[in-house]
Amino acid sequence: LGGNDDLVVRAARALRDATGTSRGARIHLTKCLPVAAGIGGGSADAAAVLTDFFDAAGDRLRALDPHRPIFAGLTAGASALFIPRALGAFLEKWPGIAVDVVEGIWDELATSLENYRVDLVIAPEAPETARIAAARDCAWHETMNVIVGVGHPLRAEPPVAMQALLAERWCFVPEHTEPRNRLVSLFRKKGLTAPPIAVSSPSIPLLKSLVAHSGFVSWLTRPMYAAELKAGLIRELHVEGLDHERRFAAYHRREGILPAPALRFLEEIRRQTA
Repeated sequence: LGGNDDLVVRAARALRDATGTSRGARIHLTKCLPVAAGIGGGSADAAAVLTDFFDAAGDRLRALDPHRPIFAGLTAGASALFIPRALGAFLEKWPGIAVDVVEGIWDELATSLENYRVDLVIAPEAPETARIAAARDCAWHETMNVIVGVGHPLRAEPPVAMQALLAERWCFVPEHTEPRNRLVSLFRKKGLTAPPIAVSSPSIPLLKSLVAHSGFVSWLTRPMYAAELKAGLIRELHVEGLDHERRFAAYHRREGILPAPALRFLEEIRRQTA
């Protein structure tokens, strides 16, 4: 179609502007009605185009609903302490908004973000891409520590060398996750091969139980095991090179409109991190 005044073109452009996309579309229209005959042909054509585009971009249009739930993706570390506090404060201000949370690894959550299945992803040290960006001023830091059960023979003082951990029985998150890759890289910086992981699991409760009751070693952020630390079931080891600070952030799509409830939640994260 040509011409800026054609009703079909105007409808398509209005829809593009409303959803915030930069993508275009090729529209081919065959009409068998006289132009300006007064029988609604142009309006029907525009409605048909909007219907077809809605089928292709329905998720973007549903994002415009100011009362829709927030769909958030969290990695295990992000779900431990900070985000629950931020959600609690947010829902005190906006009690009518529902929040639907899914937990997973970054690769899965990034795909869900790109495909409009979630509005935001909260994760540590994730890469920005052509389609995903980190939200400004929505970051915080947490320290990862090596943890063992209270009866474990390794002692916190003096500091434990990384070499001493190579023969230990480890439990940790699965391969190809950011924490696992980070652990491997920190051992490599010391010229060491990372210890073999005897039990791999995305379940943080299982990892903590293995540490507390079965003699395993693991590496987690303190909010994940704060309750067990306070209860005297787990203790921290100071290991040179493994007392590592991680940066967590909120990520969103570069294109499209972020739903109003998700924008409000980002504002609460900014308030909490200020």
